[in-house]
Amino acid sequence: MCKTMNRQMEASMNSLVTRYWVPSNPRVCPQTPSIFCVSENIQGQCLTDTLLIQITKTFLDLYSVDISVRDDQGSAHLLEPSLNAKCGYKLKKNYKGDLNLLVSLMACHLYLEGERVLLTIEVEYEQLRNSSLSGADVFSFTCVQKALAVKRKVFCEEEYIEVSLKVDIPFQAGLHHAQDQESPWFFEVHYPDGSLINVDQPWILRNGFGLNISSYYGWITLRVPHSSPIVGKKDVFDYPSLVYTMMAKHEELLIGLRYDLSAVCPEVQVRCAGADVTVSVPIVRTPASGETVDLVFGIQVDGITVSQTDMDERGFLLQHSAQEVTVTYPKKNNIEYKLEETVYRNQLSLVHMWRDQADRSNNLVVIYLPVESCHPDDLNPEFTVTGNELGFNITYGPIPLDYIVSSISIDGTISYSLTDITAQGANVTMIKDLNFQYVNVFAKYGTPVVPRKYIGGTSSQYSTTPSFLFLNSERTEETVKETETHTYNRSDVVFPVLHGSCSDKRICFNVSKGNAEEFWRFYVWEVPVITSQRGYIYRDHGPNFWLCVGIQSPDLLHRSVTADSRVMALAVSFRDSVTGKTVVKAEQLCTFLTGGELVCTATGEMKARALRISASPAVDLHSLSLRDPRCGPSEVTDNLTSFEFTVNTCGTTKEVHGDYVVYDNEISSKVTAKDNTTRHTPYKVTLLCQYLQTDQLSLELFSKYKQSLPKPALGQGEFKLSLDIMRDPGYTTPYPKEEFPITKLLRDPLFVEVSVLSDDPGIELFLKDCWGTLGADPSSTLMWPVIKDSCEFKGDKYKTVFHQVKPTRRVQLPGHYKRFDVKMFTFVDMQSKQLLDKEIYFHCAVIICDAQALSSDQACSGACIPGKQRKGRGAWSLGVQHGVVSSGGISLQSSADAATSLLDPDTPSWLIIVSATGLLACLAFMVYAYWRFKLKKRNSNKPATT
Repeated sequence: MCKTMNRQMEASMNSLVTRYWVPSNPRVCPQTPSIFCVSENIQGQCLTDTLLIQITKTFLDLYSVDISVRDDQGSAHLLEPSLNAKCGYKLKKNYKGDLNLLVSLMACHLYLEGERVLLTIEVEYEQLRNSSLSGADVFSFTCVQKALAVKRKVFCEEEYIEVSLKVDIPFQAGLHHAQDQESPWFFEVHYPDGSLINVDQPWILRNGFGLNISSYYGWITLRVPHSSPIVGKKDVFDYPSLVYTMMAKHEELLIGLRYDLSAVCPEVQVRCAGADVTVSVPIVRTPASGETVDLVFGIQVDGITVSQTDMDERGFLLQHSAQEVTVTYPKKNNIEYKLEETVYRNQLSLVHMWRDQADRSNNLVVIYLPVESCHPDDLNPEFTVTGNELGFNITYGPIPLDYIVSSISIDGTISYSLTDITAQGANVTMIKDLNFQYVNVFAKYGTPVVPRKYIGGTSSQYSTTPSFLFLNSERTEETVKETETHTYNRSDVVFPVLHGSCSDKRICFNVSKGNAEEFWRFYVWEVPVITSQRGYIYRDHGPNFWLCVGIQSPDLLHRSVTADSRVMALAVSFRDSVTGKTVVKAEQLCTFLTGGELVCTATGEMKARALRISASPAVDLHSLSLRDPRCGPSEVTDNLTSFEFTVNTCGTTKEVHGDYVVYDNEISSKVTAKDNTTRHTPYKVTLLCQYLQTDQLSLELFSKYKQSLPKPALGQGEFKLSLDIMRDPGYTTPYPKEEFPITKLLRDPLFVEVSVLSDDPGIELFLKDCWGTLGADPSSTLMWPVIKDSCEFKGDKYKTVFHQVKPTRRVQLPGHYKRFDVKMFTFVDMQSKQLLDKEIYFHCAVIICDAQALSSDQACSGACIPGKQRKGRGAWSLGVQHGVVSSGGISLQSSADAATSLLDPDTPSWLIIVSATGLLACLAFMVYAYWRFKLKKRNSNKPATT
């Protein structure tokens, strides 16, 4: 009889399975392949007791979505955990990555339209990489409402118990109005300790229950969380079970009328036998008024009751006795293994329908079956580690099939997720057997996850102490770790290669890092370097980097200095970061034009100034000396040192080369070692002065008696200054005095050179202010500035342009010169609109500083003109001279439209400047200024001879 009824009920239930979905606002999908329509990626399916709505993984890979349900008033309610749990919605991804929305046909906000149950949802979507591509679509889904003749349904879920009860027809209207705040319906709630309370509908909702009394006429649905205090535990046929008792009553319609919303949900027992799983539950037939009859025992797979034929094909074996029902099936039918997780593909449920013979009502119980967690008890997993020339092969197992690898550590300390360790170059695979599995990891040498140590020569030692973190079947963490450290030695070290080169203003190294960069530290001289902190030019290109150090850096040391040039050195190295031992090193020498470090005077003096001797902190600059150790530095400031001596002292040697005599000395440093012994270091500088042989005798005689000669008094001496207008932008030829006044067109560039005529390399000329006047008087009120406080005048759109002075045959001491150019301009009488055709003269206020004042006096510190120019406005200090020089006259050549182009209404009434920035007009001038007397007049102070 039972089998016959089973087949009848199967046919009835299967007739409910129909697909029907209707988008309420159909959209036309765009043709752009990168944009997807929701309507093409959503579908609905009516299951036995639920509605399944599915959004494809294809759409979810491009868009984020939010889903809301609409009530009968059109208001949207966002699906979030609280609403889902109370109303019977389940929102989760399946094992394929699709988003499944399972809706109980008794859920909130489902409405009856004729013979169909209607659900309306709204899908809001936004493209993951472009938030401007977003929208919302509304869809309606219906399922045929042809329910079985069932008065009561109980669903035993993972976290909730759902009871649906059909109300007698005379009281359906009263039940429908129970949604009002003043509802006559009350609920009798029983606690496990035997106490009871009578509560209203708002109390039910406030205490975490789901109550749906308006889904469609005739049903009341209650959802009770397992965690509720009204839920107790008791045994049913030796099965632990969850139990609660609640009655719904309507005092106005019929005193004492009650509807029993109580439920019993037994715990499912899982047993494993080899590759099969057996789940058992007791048969619960409560509440019952009298005798009961079992009608159907079945299996639901993802909410669909399967037929006996499907059960046979899937390997499900269902058996029952008077008190218990069991289902046995192959474990492999419901498990899919992935790298990072074990996926249970289907939600299995046991279906039991029975009849209360007293009131002839049918009852339906659906019990969710938990995922299986079977694994052999006799497994003894262990690590197997082997090393070869490519990497470590690490295997752990056997382990249960449902164990999930959460993270992996190769060194036993730093753990990586499977995604991260794969990105770091490791390969992870799961080796499956029928009842267990192995984890295999291949970790390549040279990847960041494998520890590496330098052991000398070209050899590296690699090591591993692997550990794995698993999530077991109970979803708790379990860590396993190898107790032994495994090593493998490999000859694979490639040392860095250093290639030095020279450019006009810097020394560079192109560095190949090799393949053991983590073992070395990079040094410049004796100092470990973080390149970004020292002002270097640094470019990293992966296996190579490019390092350049400018000529002004204190890390470029002098190796050899003459009056015309200097040889600078830069040394770099890689050293073992543990032992400090040098692995590779290189030193690059480059020759540059002189920076004025060495002056060879006609009186036989060798003056070496501001030499950079050593970048090592171990060197005491006060310990430096010439070949004669009694000749120490004349001055030490910061990291610079200076020496002054004559050609026949301090161990100076001389060599004759044809018509020339070369004088040579050497500066070296001494370092005190840890044993208190003094030793010389490789830091040396050679000083060379070259003279004609014809000057040799007087030179040596003069230098021999130099120290007995009187020194000049402060303020004595004269300097000859010049301001020239140059013919060409190369500053090679000035206009001679006899050609003035010269003639220029409006906006013609004027190339200006200001100089001091002296053979003293210890002085430098700076410009303070320069301006143009109408007429030769520098104090004329008709004036226009072109240089202000040593910088271009910012009030003119035609900017003054400064030019760097380099040594040439004509220019021996660049510090004695300053150059700039400016566009030619003139003055206009705004009343008559006539050009003022008097000649234009240019004037400059100049500063002459000695070398000592450059670092101490604000007027001599400078920046604007290349090669140093003054910045700041300090008062003149003692030993710093200044004066004003003027040019010859410059006439403006008339032009037909010159006056018109000058008449700008915004120009001041007494002045119009058409081009006043970058005044590079070479004006010749002579001025005498007092200065510290640096050189004795050779004609009046001849040294005595012996």
